Amino acid sequence: MKDARKLEAEGPADPWRSCSRGPLREGIFTVNKDWFGGAGLLEWDPERVSAFRKTAMSFLRENFPNGQLRYASAHVDEEAYHIHFVVAVWTEKPSANRGHQILLQASENPLIKSYEHAQDLAGEAFETIGITRGERRAEARRQARAEGKPLPEKRQHVPPSKWRAEERQKAQAEKKRILGDAQEEAKAAVENGRDLAKATVKKSR
Repeated sequence: MKDARKLEAEGPADPWRSCSRGPLREGIFTVNKDWFGGAGLLEWDPERVSAFRKTAMSFLRENFPNGQLRYASAHVDEEAYHIHFVVAVWTEKPSANRGHQILLQASENPLIKSYEHAQDLAGEAFETIGITRGERRAEARRQARAEGKPLPEKRQHVPPSKWRAEERQKAQAEKKRILGDAQEEAKAAVENGRDLAKATVKKSR
């Protein structure tokens, strides 16, 4: 009774089991733009876009059932068609102190618990439309570590904002190069014109 009164005094508990990444998980489905037919909406093959969308949504509904899939949205604002999605994973846990609990615990879904496993399953699903799984880099690193070999370079995710900033810098550098070449050509044309004018004047005299 003492424990019961203590819990009653504490009131309802937050159903989220804390972790560093929060209660929701966001993901993205995409593939190289060349598979769709090129860079941007106008170059994409509509049939391939449709097949990609149907495969992605079927995969999400199958692997995040019972309301786990909270949001999915297709975007056409980049070079390649892509789908953003958000999931929330609920689980039921018996507890010695609080009895039967319903908690938000993302790792209860096997795809979130192991992203490698998620990539394997996605690779199998998308293989039906001709898309194969990417390189197994994590597995290669584990194997190299076990064999005492140098580890393959670990790829780093580049946030869209950083990528855009780098692309702007490249564009500015290219702009300066083009302007510089044009100015040099114009300067050379002016010098050639002056030489020709001098020669023409000299000849006419």
